[in-house]
Amino acid sequence: MSVIPLFGPAQDKTKTITLEWRDHEAVLELVLYTVTRGKRLVLANGPATRARRGIAFSPSVRAIDGKTLEDIGMVVRVTPVNWKKDVKTCHIGTLTAMLSVHDTDLEAFDASTGQSIGKTHLSAPPPTCPTSHYGYRNEVGSVTTSPGTAEMNSWARSIRPHG
Repeated sequence: MSVIPLFGPAQDKTKTITLEWRDHEAVLELVLYTVTRGKRLVLANGPATRARRGIAFSPSVRAIDGKTLEDIGMVVRVTPVNWKKDVKTCHIGTLTAMLSVHDTDLEAFDASTGQSIGKTHLSAPPPTCPTSHYGYRNEVGSVTTSPGTAEMNSWARSIRPHG
């Protein structure tokens, strides 16, 4: 990974650092989080003239329509709300699953400015028992129902800057 130090004598030089695989998501989450707090996404190699059509979701560190940070033009903050725990009990073979449900609030931010460009509330579908569930015999597990990624993706694409 290449980085540009923010202070010190090496401030104007690109440095290469090595991260453990497990740390990649944490670094990306921190970068995306700053955009959802009003900071712009600053990239060393990202030309400002190129339309950035990629959309990243935070805190899930999930992206659509882009493969690198340089492709990201919008960051969507995903916030679970209205949690209802243990609303239904499902029996799947020898397992029991307790169903929980939550709605989701989304807020989109322009990655180049850090400005909010839209908000919405997505309601969860009615909780339904899964057809399969993994666990140990006679174990009680949990399953959560929430708005799906397809619904989130559709909303984000509908308000994306530059079409």
